[in-house]
Amino acid sequence: PLGIAISSLLILCVFSFSKAVNISESLITCSKIFTTLTSAYILFMIFRYDRIYFQRLLIILLIILFIDCISVFYGTILYIQGKIELIRDVKSGYSNKNILAAAIFVKLPVAMWFQLNSRKNWKIISFILILFAFLAIILLSARAFYVGCILLSLVYLSTLITRYYKEKNKIFRIVGFRYLSSLGAAIIIYTLIQFLLFPAQKKSD
Repeated sequence: PLGIAISSLLILCVFSFSKAVNISESLITCSKIFTTLTSAYILFMIFRYDRIYFQRLLIILLIILFIDCISVFYGTILYIQGKIELIRDVKSGYSNKNILAAAIFVKLPVAMWFQLNSRKNWKIISFILILFAFLAIILLSARAFYVGCILLSLVYLSTLITRYYKEKNKIFRIVGFRYLSSLGAAIIIYTLIQFLLFPAQKKSD
């Protein structure tokens, strides 16, 4: 099924050339899509037969997620201190804040996966990282990813509810409660930071 899905997307890319304005740019974009999808397929085939590699990769992604979130918090401190003029200047090692927000957003499901498929210690760590990720995205004022977080939350919570009614396992209720708690805590922390710490003339930025 994964191979069929990837092949379908690549065929769609080929059809898109009929409406291409810049052929050379379209070729480059198509090449990037091909590289990304084939890389995902290769990784899937590797992880399918050895979950140890899969878990190690996810741990690495959690570490990177933590670093990205900390960089946002550090940039926010600089913004509060007046060393950064605008919140959009918080971009860590990325080209702009939206790409930084995207980097955090795409790794958020990794922490969500650990909530369902790991031991107690990793559940605690992943819960903290989900909170950090939500807070970092909100602090960056990346509005497009607000919508993404809402959609991701709806899918995740729907999955938890469906599995709960099918398997009658209370772990899904607990995970759902933790997830909503992390989202609510992120909103509350951001509100407090904005009203208590942000410079008055910058609260509308």
